[in-house]
Amino acid sequence: MSLPARSLSGWHPADVKAAVQKRGETLTSLAERHNYDASYLRHALTRPLHKGELILAAFLGVKPQTIWPDRYDARGRRTVGRRARAA
Repeated sequence: MSLPARSLSGWHPADVKAAVQKRGETLTSLAERHNYDASYLRHALTRPLHKGELILAAFLGVKPQTIWPDRYDARGRRTVGRRARAA
């Protein structure tokens, strides 16, 4: 499977959703399998939700910074969200 084109702001949410569906899952089923609310991963597409980003990236076989380069620095550390502020 080829990966969606990357822009400075990362993958478009529709590209992430389509990549998940191409692998035979839905955002809802993937979230529920990880014991999250059905809408959790949909929110991770547009909001910095670290655990959701990790779930989606792992499922797609890429690093989170590949999908959301604006949320991570060059070393893969978070630049946005609660974890980034705590570090």
